[in-house]
Amino acid sequence: MTILLSALAALLIHEGAHYLTARALSVRVVRMGVDWRGVYLVREPGRAWQNAIISLSGPLANLATAYATLRVGSGCWLCVMSLALGIYNLLPIPGSDGLRLLKLAFRKEAHQ
Repeated sequence: MTILLSALAALLIHEGAHYLTARALSVRVVRMGVDWRGVYLVREPGRAWQNAIISLSGPLANLATAYATLRVGSGCWLCVMSLALGIYNLLPIPGSDGLRLLKLAFRKEAHQ
């Protein structure tokens, strides 16, 4: 049960970071939900730099959570789940923040 709750917390931290960052950058969030792949957020893309920051915010929030729980010495499963989710989402695989960032890096508008 602790593993499941830790995984859920890591997912909520990840998507919550995307949501809060999008709102802070004035990018409209269309909806949040859960499907067979997990928790998701649908938003307007915004400008390339906004999209990059929003995409990075989820994995960075997970990595920061992993670091914080490791430093405090509690929440071992939250540390593991956050670290795994943060690293996994930085990989350039379909549906990940890493692939979105890679695509943004090669877009012409991203370099303007």
